[in-house]
Amino acid sequence: MINPQENKPFDIRLFLAFVLLFAVVIIFTTYFQPQPKKQAEPAPITPLAADTTAAAKAASEQTQPREQAVLIAESDTTQMSADTIVVETPLIVARLTTLGADLIDYRLKNYHYIAEHDTQEPISLLPANHESALRFEFWGDPIKLWQCNFTASADSARLTKKGDSTAVTFTWLYAGTHPIEKTYIFYADRYSFDVILSVPADFPIPLEREYTFGWDAGIEPTEFRKKEDVQDLMAVALLGKDVEEVKKIADEERPKRFGGQVLWAGVRSKYFLNVVIPRSAEPEEFIVDRRFGMVSDPTEQFRIPYFSSRFAVRITPGQPISHRYTVFMGPLDYFVIKDYGVGLEQIMHLGWKFLIRPFAIFLLWAFQSLYGIVPNYGVVIILFGFIIKTLFHPLTKKSMASMQRMRELSPKLEKLREKFKEDPQRLNKETMKLYKEAGFNPLSGCLPLVAQMPVFFALYQVLRGSIQLRGAEFIAHITDLSQKDSLYILPVIMTISFFWQQKMSVTDPKQKAMIYVMPLVFGFLFAQSPAGLTLYWTVYNVFSIVEQYIIKRPKKDELAVVS
Repeated sequence: MINPQENKPFDIRLFLAFVLLFAVVIIFTTYFQPQPKKQAEPAPITPLAADTTAAAKAASEQTQPREQAVLIAESDTTQMSADTIVVETPLIVARLTTLGADLIDYRLKNYHYIAEHDTQEPISLLPANHESALRFEFWGDPIKLWQCNFTASADSARLTKKGDSTAVTFTWLYAGTHPIEKTYIFYADRYSFDVILSVPADFPIPLEREYTFGWDAGIEPTEFRKKEDVQDLMAVALLGKDVEEVKKIADEERPKRFGGQVLWAGVRSKYFLNVVIPRSAEPEEFIVDRRFGMVSDPTEQFRIPYFSSRFAVRITPGQPISHRYTVFMGPLDYFVIKDYGVGLEQIMHLGWKFLIRPFAIFLLWAFQSLYGIVPNYGVVIILFGFIIKTLFHPLTKKSMASMQRMRELSPKLEKLREKFKEDPQRLNKETMKLYKEAGFNPLSGCLPLVAQMPVFFALYQVLRGSIQLRGAEFIAHITDLSQKDSLYILPVIMTISFFWQQKMSVTDPKQKAMIYVMPLVFGFLFAQSPAGLTLYWTVYNVFSIVEQYIIKRPKKDELAVVS
């Protein structure tokens, strides 16, 4: 039905609706993401030392309960001492301790902290002062393995060649004869390692019902503006076919439990992931808890949640235990985590599953492919804007032709509105008749814009959260395309280009206000957006201006007629 009171061309209205919808998405994701609930009197967190063995030993001696002391005495361990084992690969540096056979530090060599001045310090995905990262906890606490002193099969290990692997086995003996082993297997070309728990069938202390295992330590913020990083801190798990995300836990809910088959469980930040994947066990319950710690932003100190993400594994008394797990600690890179074949890529926020997400995945692949040719993501964004504009040029040309045809028909439409203003049904009938006689389809200007929407929204998801842009330099002062332009040069250029582009495309006098309002609104929004996203929108505006000039330029035959 045609509204008789409406004079605006339909394709212009759709364009403005699309722009406003895009603005709503940016406003929501930038300003209305859920914030962590504030709590009183947080316990401060201190920086993680290079070697935390002494601290771990002291904490263990202070907190060790009486029954565990007896258990250790029975196992003929007379002195609690802990050694550190360092494992280095081309991708990571891991430190393990013989106290609890646990992980105490884990750094990514190819990723550095985002700071005001580049320190080139590899990030650690382990928060400071964590009690235990990978804890096997048996039902009823008959053994507190995280407080037992293990012996290690190696002092250190270094992997250099692709395909290499190494195993470090930690052994704890009960009564000098009954071993419990935790074996770590590291790989030269992976951001993951395997953990194997082995308990013999004749172990004298009854191990009944179940044990829990998972990631206990949370994940450390890695970005310069840690307060923004906190928005994406959460516990995650794949329960059957559904991804569960936990960003808040009320005190009365702790620990929070979810039933169902657990395919993996862990914690994530905006760009990184710590997750445990069962390989030979079938967990049946996902358990989430949290603690709070203090971190410092450039301007303030504030508290953040550190989530633990565990699952429960049933065991049969008297039966041996030999369960294997893969622990991934690395970047949220779609093509890296997808290779594990367990659906880890589902936790990446790439838009609607059946509409936006396929485009986003393709765009990620295209970005990486272009980067292999031009090793500067700023230039890649410019090239990509040109490619997108070129691919959609036929649709844009068709849309502009439809707009021009609509303007030509406007005087006749105005006469019809005036003639049949008291008879809406007759007005609609005569309007459709006019369209048919002119061979004009009013939807022809809409379809090109509708076809581009999934690509635009997919680009927004990719440019806003892609780890490839983290720390990516462009030119001059723009040294990180994942952060906003600190000098606001790009937002200013974007606003001017958007104003120019609007002025060329909007010809309806009733829409003149949009020429000034929309560029200012978008300029305000993009001032706080990642520089990569602002760069793309700026480039797209500039290419649109050039495109409109080319389309509107008089043809040679038209010039000949005029002359």
